[in-house]
Amino acid sequence: MSSNGLGVFPNLSLPRFILNSPTLSILLPVTAGTLTGFLANRRADTRTQYKNLRQPAGAPPPWVFGPVWTILYASMGLASHIAYRRNPLDLRNQTLYSIQLALNFLWTPLFFGLGRVPESLVDILALDWTVLHLVRNWWGVGPAGYLMAPYAAWSLFATYLTGGIGFLNGWSMKGPHEKGKAAKGGKGY
Repeated sequence: MSSNGLGVFPNLSLPRFILNSPTLSILLPVTAGTLTGFLANRRADTRTQYKNLRQPAGAPPPWVFGPVWTILYASMGLASHIAYRRNPLDLRNQTLYSIQLALNFLWTPLFFGLGRVPESLVDILALDWTVLHLVRNWWGVGPAGYLMAPYAAWSLFATYLTGGIGFLNGWSMKGPHEKGKAAKGGKGY
């Protein structure tokens, strides 16, 4: 077992030069998150597809997600830098942070790209677990835990939305309009 407590995963941490730089720590999640969102929205049917889905109560309009995620990506990047500077030997939390980034960036292609709602729910539940552990572990490490707390709250809200959309739409990305078209022989997804 490795000293970071994660067994066979000691090399999943981001490179130290990224975590050591406030600029790179912030730019990595902001840039990767923006690119992931851009690629998902590049498909002409993504916005229409999302609007056609039954939404759970409290679902925000689609335009809210971009600005909120940009702020959250910047704050999580800054949190990772602060935590690294306080304890550069903390491989366990550096690895957790790296894993949560991967889980975060995986959600969009699972949900929108592949239409795999159940798998995207499993992904975001794993994301919630890692983010909540990071908040707990970084609480008191300067403002790192505080910077991660809004991300944890939004991630839990996104889990509610993912599960709600899945439940309300029969765990399919085909909204009520598309299901009706497919049943009548029209074009579906």
